[in-house]
Amino acid sequence: RKTLEDYDEIFEKYSMFCNGRWLGVQVLQDSQDLMYLQHIVYMKKPDAIIETGTYKGGLTYFFATILDWIEREGGPAGSVVSVDRHHPDLVFAANWFCPPCADCVRSYQTPVWERKVRFIQGLADDQETFQH
Repeated sequence: RKTLEDYDEIFEKYSMFCNGRWLGVQVLQDSQDLMYLQHIVYMKKPDAIIETGTYKGGLTYFFATILDWIEREGGPAGSVVSVDRHHPDLVFAANWFCPPCADCVRSYQTPVWERKVRFIQGLADDQETFQH
């Protein structure tokens, strides 16, 4: 247990989450977590994934590409619903959490985002967000 806690501490201290990439897109998750997430999504083949907190859209894009792959293999046409107060374009170049990634692909400008993602701007815990 101590080893895991030490790893987490180093991971956070050195902002290692800022260095993750998936098909050119910055993803702010541990790579091992992404491996487990893709396995769960691939095995369950969900119709929808709901994400609260889009930020730059990296995890949204990650899920969208997995769902796209599943559909290409003949599985269901799943989609990602992602809710955030700010559109990823607003935070892409911001230095709020991680430094801007100059050479990264903008997830929300990709064909897979267009096919698989429904972005809803608003607060996830506010009923007005979902009234339209």
